[in-house]
Amino acid sequence: MVEATPGVGSKPYSIFTGAAVAIVAGIAVKAAITITKAKRTFEDFKNLTPVSKLPAGERDKFAGGVTLRYEHVLATLVAVLIGATAIWYGGNPPEITAAISVVTWWAIAIAITFGLVPLARLDRIAYVPLGLLTVLVILTGVSFFWSNNEGLAFNSLVQITGVLGIFALVLLCSRNGSANAWLRGIAFGLAFLVLLSVMSRFFPGLGDDTELAKSLYGSSGRLSWPLGYWNAMASIAAMATVAVAWFGSTHSNSVWRHASVAALPIMFLTMYLTSSRGGLISLIAGTVLLFVMESRRKGLLIAYAAGILGGAILVLSASQMPDLVHAESDGDAGMQGVVLLVITIAVSSGTFFLMKRFEDRLKAIPVPRPTPVVWAGLALAAIVAVVLINPIRQADSFIATPDAQQVSIKGENLTSDHLLSAGGNGRWQYWEAAINAFKEKPAFGIGAGSYQDFYTNDRDKLLFGRHTHSLPLRFLGELGLIGFLLAAGFFAWVVAVGWRRWRAGEGRTTLNQSGDSPYLSGAVPPLAALILTGTLGMSIDWTSEFPAVAAPILIAMAAIVGPATRSRSAKGAGQEGPDALPKWGYLPPEFASVIAVIGAGAAIFLSTYGFGISHHLSESRDALVDGNTERAISEAQDAVNLAPWSAGALTQLSKAQESGGQFAAALNSADRASEQAPLNSTPWFARYRIFTFLNDKEAARDAIRRARQIDPHAPFFELGSVTLQGTTPVPPVSQ
Repeated sequence: MVEATPGVGSKPYSIFTGAAVAIVAGIAVKAAITITKAKRTFEDFKNLTPVSKLPAGERDKFAGGVTLRYEHVLATLVAVLIGATAIWYGGNPPEITAAISVVTWWAIAIAITFGLVPLARLDRIAYVPLGLLTVLVILTGVSFFWSNNEGLAFNSLVQITGVLGIFALVLLCSRNGSANAWLRGIAFGLAFLVLLSVMSRFFPGLGDDTELAKSLYGSSGRLSWPLGYWNAMASIAAMATVAVAWFGSTHSNSVWRHASVAALPIMFLTMYLTSSRGGLISLIAGTVLLFVMESRRKGLLIAYAAGILGGAILVLSASQMPDLVHAESDGDAGMQGVVLLVITIAVSSGTFFLMKRFEDRLKAIPVPRPTPVVWAGLALAAIVAVVLINPIRQADSFIATPDAQQVSIKGENLTSDHLLSAGGNGRWQYWEAAINAFKEKPAFGIGAGSYQDFYTNDRDKLLFGRHTHSLPLRFLGELGLIGFLLAAGFFAWVVAVGWRRWRAGEGRTTLNQSGDSPYLSGAVPPLAALILTGTLGMSIDWTSEFPAVAAPILIAMAAIVGPATRSRSAKGAGQEGPDALPKWGYLPPEFASVIAVIGAGAAIFLSTYGFGISHHLSESRDALVDGNTERAISEAQDAVNLAPWSAGALTQLSKAQESGGQFAAALNSADRASEQAPLNSTPWFARYRIFTFLNDKEAARDAIRRARQIDPHAPFFELGSVTLQGTTPVPPVSQ
């Protein structure tokens, strides 16, 4: 047994955890007393303001200014928060995901406790998706007890808790008619990430795609920085394109409209450099939906046409710069980056001035309706395209297992080749494993976080992978039919509410809501297009694990079902009407606030706990890389003390102890890790290394035999020469 390290309670995260529990417990107890007075205090405060003493007609004049300032602050805050995720790889590291969840839930607890965002602002229909997400969080937590990897299950719980927090916080912070502010914030934040990403190719030393291309299978220099994953960056670019194009066609200010269109060529260049077919498919789907729902299609057509034309020039230019496209560390990447930067500035500037000069003329040109002959020609062209594509051959290519040892040829344009290929890069195998997991336990799944070990045990050939590459299939495999239906119900409810609010004005009303509809129907098309673009990407990639990708989608969903898409003159929530606040029977009206604060306290505790575990593991890995084995052992031990059920923490401790020559302790940690994660072969490889070093061949053979039973297609077996009759030279632990 490993004893707890003395003094672990003095760590900063432990202080934070204790403070969180104590403060939130105090808030929960006092909330029942203080919240009752919040409305009265708020009303008294309003009566003291000069605006409240003005006549009704004069007061309305000031109301517009207040709303404008609120929208500017909200848009800026959303943009800054989305853009700030670039500092931490889009929020993907577990400790950053946990930190985001902690901050989000603290904001909710404080806001509700002090009456800054009264729950009475919410519609009844907003409580349904909140309830579905809450049940999904509970199911994820309960699945901890049947998961084959409790450590990864806890990470999943922290992640889905953060998702619920972001969705709830947006609902609470939304005012009637604030959809435009949320959309602006999303557009600016995503556009910033795109511009920052493409700058890493203009100036190759800015990002780390060069190092990623050398170390990560399948990257081939594809644009990934600052998120660290090309498909996630493509999803960001796709959503940014949809949002920016919409503003480029509908914004009331011509300068902002033209500037938005001028940015579109950069978005398309980014899509090309990521070489993401999933991102391209998502962009096409979102664009089609936007054209279907948006009534101002001519402006959209002009914006997209100008953006695609400029983007084509940039893509053709970049395709002739192989060192830049493939993030080569040597060669002419630096000079090519400068040249492409000059071309980009010229194209964007030209697009801006062309829009300024010709936009009104283009909008004045009538667009004729297609004749039957045109439709027939399009149908014939589609048939010819299908024949030339040969869907059966493309499907076979998609299903085929890729070769993990395939070597690229120097000089090939891998970006263009990949975009035009039909290979699935193993997605079919990842999806098949998720379905097999569902078949094994169809009701409640194999448990949150269990897919990674299940996949390595299920695969029939060496194919690297840790993710399902599909959020729906992840729910289906890990949480079974129940979890899948909860997630699908959440999504379906958002779609139904969005459809209802769009149809209420038939998509023709503006953001200022000049029609008779109680909803901002004109804001629904871009929100719906953002949701489709992002969620489709999550259905074919693992982009859902990046808060930078998930947050804009959650914001759009909350805006659709919450107050943001209600008109400013609409009847408020809590009054009688179809969207009135649910009745709480004999319970006091502040009951919902107290329950929300208590729930926020539990979420803060879980997220802070998860942050402590992940932070110690990250510090241990960094120390091990730096050769500081003593600190690596100490940090890993702290993680184990927090989470003795975490196979990841125990495995990291075993690595650190092995590196420090503490072989007996390392074997003990590896044994505990194998008990916590029986389908994980890593602890058995650790035992093999240690016993081989100690020249205990019999024990080494037993360990490697067990590793082969768990993961017969591990790289060690597929790429090495180990046999059950003997042992081979052991690679260093760092490998």
